[in-house]
This record gives sequence, C-alpha cells and structure tokens, in this order.
Amino acid sequence: EGAGEKVEDAGGRGMAAVLAALVAPGGVAAGAPKVTLRYFNIRGLAEPVRLLLALAGQEYEEVAFESCPDAGCPEGIADWPSFKAEHGNSEVLPFAQVPSLTWREADGSELHLVQSLAIQRFLARKFDLIAERDDAQSARTDMITGGIADVRKRYGQLVYNPEVAGPQGTRLIEAFKSDTLQNWFPFFERLLEESGSGWFVGDSISFVDTMAFDMLESNLRVDPTCLDSMPALQAFFKRVASVPALQAYLSSPKRRTWSNGASAAFDTKEKPAQAVPNFAAGKEEL
Repeated sequence: EGAGEKVEDAGGRGMAAVLAALVAPGGVAAGAPKVTLRYFNIRGLAEPVRLLLALAGQEYEEVAFESCPDAGCPEGIADWPSFKAEHGNSEVLPFAQVPSLTWREADGSELHLVQSLAIQRFLARKFDLIAERDDAQSARTDMITGGIADVRKRYGQLVYNPEVAGPQGTRLIEAFKSDTLQNWFPFFERLLEESGSGWFVGDSISFVDTMAFDMLESNLRVDPTCLDSMPALQAFFKRVASVPALQAYLSSPKRRTWSNGASAAFDTKEKPAQAVPNFAAGKEEL
C-alpha cells in the first residue's frame, strides 16, 4: 500500500464516523453531537484538539479567551478572569483550567472534559482515531504520547522563560536545541521507523499522529533545521499536513497565528516566530 493511499484513507476515516447517521437537509448529520471548545486565543494546549476535530470533520463552537475586563473584549473574545471566577471548580472547569470541552448528544445529555490529553483520547475513541487493537498498541500509545508531553513541557519551559527575551536568549535557545531537540527527536525517528506504517501506532492515522505533528510544528518554529537529519519525521510531517481535512484547517482562518500567550518570550503577537512552515495547498514546506 503506497503512502498516497494511506493519506487518502486517513483523511476519510474520521469523517465517516461523523456522518454515520442519516444526513439531514442542509448537510448536517441528523443526531450529530454538538461540541464546544474553550481555550485562550492561541494554539497552545488546545491545538492538538483542534487538529483532531478537523481530522474527524466535526464542527464545533469555540469560546476564545483573553484578559480584557476593563477595556472590554473584542468581538468573538471572552474575558478569562471573569469566566474563571464564575465557572472555576465547576463541571465545566473542574480544575479551573482550559482547554475545556463540552460534548452534547442529540438527546440533550452533556459531558464536560478538561485536560488536553483526556479530551484527545475521548474524541479519538468517538471517531475511531485511536489504535487499541491489543494491550501492546494501547501501551505504545501511552508511551509515545507521554514522550510527546515531555518534549512539550520542555518547550513550555523555554518559551515562558522571560530570560529568552533578554541577553541570555540566544544561549538558552541553543541549549534547548542541543539538550532537547537533538536528544529527543532521534527517539521519535526510531519509533516511527519501527512502526513500519508511516504512523506512530497502528496502520492508519491516529490522535498520536496529530499530537506529534503539533509538537513537531511548534519546534520547527524554534529551529527550522531540527528535522534535517530525520527523514522519517520529515516524511511524516508532510504526510500529516497533506491529509485533506488537515490541510484545509491548517490553511484556514481558524488556525491561530501564534502558538503562545502574551506572557511568553517567543511565538506571540508581540514576539512572532521567524520560521513558520507553509501549509498552503501543495506546499507543506519545512
């Protein structure tokens, strides 16, 4: 089976799950769930969730937060401190944190979830985008998502370190490249080669792949050369970006411009990343 066939299959798999019900007039699946995602007006920890929803073809409402109580929020933006004060330690925000997702069934029943990985696992099971054929696959999924989370944590420690914006910035970024990217990315390269399918777990795309893609893309904005000696990861990155549903999302206005919040020292509105992958149609350039 060729890579092109895998991509075509991957792009339609989640969509089929969403449209399993009869389609009502107007093109909306009868009895389809309604989804609300709440997060800050950046990519951050919600971006793997957005990628998964895009891959599944699931429409969703998004509540985007900023801190704007005095000046008033721009259209389409909600004030985070006010929302947190009202809903913190509730079923919507059980840990007073976002991302937060509400899943509403056609019968009116609701499920509220927080924690990015828990949300991704829930959606992956709903849309058959998780490899759980046996205990080995389940364990491999846990292992690789744990590794991705470790790299993401190190990335967060870098970009939210205020010293990165000062005289020590170059030294800190170079240390991150050598200690994290050059150390960890060969692990993922080997794991991808080991799978033999072009995907991290199983023989088709899963939420592990969209999660890995987001981690790679964030770090390519730090170091655009970080995959130069990683042919398997390079091919994987382009493969994921070329799945039609994901390519449409990545090049759409729904895709946030900045990865991080205003308090970060890198990849924000005030301090934009200099290296940005191009996801225009047919141009998945690193």
